[in-house]
Amino acid sequence: MAHKQKPTQPNLRDPAHSGSFNAWLLGSSIASLASAIHLIRDSNVPAACIHLVESRRDSGADLAVVGDPKSGYDHRAACMPILSDTCIKEIFTSVPSTTDSGKTVMDNIEKAKKGQAPTCLFIQGGHDLEMIDNSKFSVGLKVRAQLVVFMMKPEKSLNIIGPLTRFLQNQGVDFRFNSKVTDMTVDSGQDNGAVSGFKFIQNGSESIVSVSPRDIIIMSPGSVMSGSTGGTNSMPPSLELLDVEDKLDENWSLWLGVSPNLGDPYNFCTRISESRLESFTITIKDIGFSSLLQVLTHSKGSSSSLVSLRHSNWFLCLYIPHQPFFPHQPNDVQVLWGYGSFPEREGNFVRKPMLRCSGREIMIELLQHLDVPLEHPILNNSITIPRLMPRLTAPLLSRNYSDRPGIISESMANLAVVGQFVEMPDESCATMDYSVRGAQAAVYHLMGLQKEPRKSEQSSIPNILGF
Repeated sequence: MAHKQKPTQPNLRDPAHSGSFNAWLLGSSIASLASAIHLIRDSNVPAACIHLVESRRDSGADLAVVGDPKSGYDHRAACMPILSDTCIKEIFTSVPSTTDSGKTVMDNIEKAKKGQAPTCLFIQGGHDLEMIDNSKFSVGLKVRAQLVVFMMKPEKSLNIIGPLTRFLQNQGVDFRFNSKVTDMTVDSGQDNGAVSGFKFIQNGSESIVSVSPRDIIIMSPGSVMSGSTGGTNSMPPSLELLDVEDKLDENWSLWLGVSPNLGDPYNFCTRISESRLESFTITIKDIGFSSLLQVLTHSKGSSSSLVSLRHSNWFLCLYIPHQPFFPHQPNDVQVLWGYGSFPEREGNFVRKPMLRCSGREIMIELLQHLDVPLEHPILNNSITIPRLMPRLTAPLLSRNYSDRPGIISESMANLAVVGQFVEMPDESCATMDYSVRGAQAAVYHLMGLQKEPRKSEQSSIPNILGF
């Protein structure tokens, strides 16, 4: 496998070696943050020698949750962790809690999960919702792909990007926020080439970075949230056609710039009709709806429920989480989250595509599938925020073996690529652990460490979903 190649110059990259050393992590992703942690923890790289170049405005920007109880929440599922495997748990165990002194982020997660009932799965029957026996859980390939989205469900809505970023900042890591890499220079050598420099724009000003043979580059190609647009309770998400450069974020632009040596990004970023998905977040100010949902699903208030409306033209799925869903969520507010797999189709009751529906129209469609009369006060006491994500399932698209690059570049000695769009045999790219495991492999190789990432636990879909 590509990521098991012997390192070219491990001694030169030993932080104890005399001379300067810099690690440049390009692109906004959990994989970049994990790479920084492993450089510090496993390679003893001084934090000041680690530089993250990314498009976020600051350490608190682009979190998994935006909005508020008054205007409506907007939950971005792809920003959330899937705590189903070993590598990401190791990361959380090493990061201090931002709320509890002496505790770790993992301690907070385990505390939040303690005592919660297992998740229940319901599928639309005739006029009722039928509970699925989790011990006999079995789904076909198509439904598995749709269930992958629910593998992004939150653990008490913990946002991990913020805590990881603040931890690295406190260590002294150099963050270049509001930046976009525009060009990369590769020098061809006798055996292997190497990245010798790159350009990036920060706050409107261009900078040129020279990369020495001792330095390393870890790049995050592609992004599932690229091109994401939100609507409102009264307006659908914008469908305005933009130039490709405007729709693709820096992770895609960078990959496109070096793609002849690193797979085929076009296979993943251009098939929007196959990879898009529309989600919606419902903020409810009528506490009585909780009782209504419990009647519909026959579940207790302490249980989370996944409801699949298989007769829906949009293939609507609804996640009913244990409340509160978000930090600081008021007691008289409840939040639901869901998605439609086929937003281009006309609804069963609202006769137009989901793509062109306001949040209120999506709520009307949902209520009618649940046989809830439109006169019920829930319609006027809720705010539904739709979000169109054109590339959310892009990592799951069909591909040739060469379409995804290996973690270690065979043509550039000081470059590694990480994230959901790299190739790791026998691993599932649907979990966040995939990105963290790739970051481990990249750091271990580039720094010449005689270590391998821990093996995946190969969790089943029911285990990942919390059944």
